[in-house]
Amino acid sequence: MNNIFDLSLAISLFLSGGLKIAYFKYTKNTIFKLNVFPEKIAPAISILMPLFEISQSIILILYNNMISYCFILGYLLFFIALNLKTYKGGESKECCCYGKLIKSKLGLGGLIHYSYWLIILFGSIAALKYNIFIFNNLNFMYILFISLSMVINGLMIRSTIESVE
Repeated sequence: MNNIFDLSLAISLFLSGGLKIAYFKYTKNTIFKLNVFPEKIAPAISILMPLFEISQSIILILYNNMISYCFILGYLLFFIALNLKTYKGGESKECCCYGKLIKSKLGLGGLIHYSYWLIILFGSIAALKYNIFIFNNLNFMYILFISLSMVINGLMIRSTIESVE
């Protein structure tokens, strides 16, 4: 982890994966109800999704690289496409992005939320490629505060949009 963007992504992924595990029954039922994955693999997805999120958060903290960024990019693009499809179809489906921490739905809120994280991922990639936004002499508490603020901001944007939808 070299930058604020990595730490923000890692916190969000760890929080998301951890809450999916903490509310596993809810996660499993929600993934099944989404009817996105074939019925036979939905239970496996409900296990693999949070494990993927947690493992990617750990990789971002210990050793960020383009391979991990590509995995996260694919993950974000999948959910952007899923939210876009749901939004364009006029549907409203409950999702389990952060377990039961915030009530969330597929649609415009999710589309903007995942797009927000996509922009942050591009910040991580730019920081790695151009060696910018590196921690160097910054106080860790300052970095942690900014990173947590980015996570909370993403959650608040989503909650606000979904409350007016």
